[in-house]
Order: sequence, then structure tokens, then C-alpha cells
Amino acid sequence: CIRDRSKGGELGLAKARAAGMAVIAVHRANHVGRLGSYVEDIARQDMVAQLFVNGAPTCRMAPWGGREARHGTNPIAIGFPSRTGEPVVLDMTTSAVAEGKVRISRNANREIPDGWVLDSHGRPTTNPADLYEGGSLLPLGGREGHKGYGLSIIVDLLGGALSGAGCGTMTEKVGNGLFIQLTDPACFCEREEFLDHVERFTEYLKSSPLKEGVDEILLPGEPEQRAAALRREQGLEIDDGTWGQLLELAKGLGVEAPGDS
Repeated sequence: CIRDRSKGGELGLAKARAAGMAVIAVHRANHVGRLGSYVEDIARQDMVAQLFVNGAPTCRMAPWGGREARHGTNPIAIGFPSRTGEPVVLDMTTSAVAEGKVRISRNANREIPDGWVLDSHGRPTTNPADLYEGGSLLPLGGREGHKGYGLSIIVDLLGGALSGAGCGTMTEKVGNGLFIQLTDPACFCEREEFLDHVERFTEYLKSSPLKEGVDEILLPGEPEQRAAALRREQGLEIDDGTWGQLLELAKGLGVEAPGDS
């Protein structure tokens, strides 16, 4: 109900604003979708939002040093309001890559970069199909993957243990576990002072001298915001493999798909 603009959602934000901070834990949430959408919506209402989601019971990531999947991709999203109208939004998995990118590569019949996936024997692979044949995603961090592994544990304990959803492959409950915290910056400093800090810091970062081959320094969330604007204008591009799966699904459900006679 936080993202929902219904009475309940507005009431939840109002209570958070009155108290200065609110924390909510949710289980049996099914697939919650793109985390950035939630924190972005909240940040546009002048609140700082932190969201942690454990990906159980569908687990694709192995513990650091292991070869059997025991974690979800366990994403984190954090949103900060800004004066530009576009919040600063971090939306990331604690795995080396989102599982969806591997799935798209498999559907498009193309290789994936080294460092994303291990096969069922724990060997590095560039074949995306290996993930779905007993393989696993690597944690975020490459050679320093223990850092992504550590973050993933924290997400499981926040989103899984605190919500009652359960952790990793050990849970029998269906659906994601969520932990979300809302903070009103005005309870800690003047609103304009906070926005000053955000504005000055982001401008300072973007004004850094560029290294060779780089045209612009982007903030977290900017690539997604630009991609969304472009897709609203030009539409979505879907690979043939994914489109074929959608047509098969539509056929099985008795839905007339575009192009059907």
C-alpha cells in the first residue's frame, strides 16, 4: 500500500511523516517487480526510502565459495528526493547481475560475460543456459564477491527473517519478503538544507574531470530514467525468443496476440 495512491497508501506516508520514520515488513508478496519504482515514487513525495527484498523461494545465487544456489538475487533499492524532480535512485541486485539479463541472453541465443554465472560443477561459464541447468549466479563484486555475498545475507535477514518470510532455500512460504524503511529528512534538518546537500554533492560528483572515453558522469537512476523516457517515445524492443514465449503463453491462455488473424 506504500506505492499505492489509495487512501491506505497515503495514510501510511502521512504516519511516516508525522513520526519521522516508519518501518514495514511484508511476506507472501509474490514477485514485487522493479524495486526502483517503489522508492522513486516515495522519494518524489520528499521521503527517503530504503527497500530490501529477499528473492526466496526462487534462489539463483551461490554463497561465496559455493556452487549451489542458496540465495535469491536479493536486491536493494534506496531513493532520495532532489530539487531536479528526478530522485537519486540506487536499484541493484547483490548478485553479479540480475537474473533477467541472463534469461534475455538465453532467449536471444547469445553468450554472457565471464563472471556472471557458474555451471553445475562450479566452473565459470559464458553459456546462459547453464544457469537453468543446475548452475548459479555469482555474488556482486567479481574477485571481491565476498562483499556482494555479505550484502545478500543482510537482505535475507532483513527481508526474510524479520518479515517472517524465511530465508533463502530454507523457506517454504511463497513470495518475496520485504523490509522497507521511510525517513522524513525534515525531522533531522531543514528540508531546504537537506536538498542543498543533495544538490551540491551530486553537482560536485558530476563535475569531476572525465577519464578518456567517458562523455558524462551519471548518477544512480539516471540511465534508467533516460531509458524510460526513450521507451515511452519509441516503444520496447523484444528479442525473438522472448516474443515467441509470449505468443505461446497467449495461445495457452486463449488470448489473441498481436498479428493473429
